[in-house]
Amino acid sequence: VERAEYRLSQTYLKAGELRKSLEHAQNCIEICKENSAPALELFFGYEAQALAEKAQENNAGFDISVRLAEEHFNKLSDSDKTWCEKSLIKLKK
Repeated sequence: VERAEYRLSQTYLKAGELRKSLEHAQNCIEICKENSAPALELFFGYEAQALAEKAQENNAGFDISVRLAEEHFNKLSDSDKTWCEKSLIKLKK
């Protein structure tokens, strides 16, 4: 379900429905927390939240979300870091 929330967040972001994008990103994060999801899932939840915050020009929310994504990135295995690094780099540009 959390992955579906992530996908919904990305879909609404592309459609310009920024409030809904943020809402689904936050749902993704909450589901992850409630189910003790691994860092990988939380990383992508915070990535989605960061992208929604950036699109809404909420710099404070974006900065917090990027920091949290980075915290979870640092907890990833080396193999997961390899393919997640591109997402983190895009957030930091």
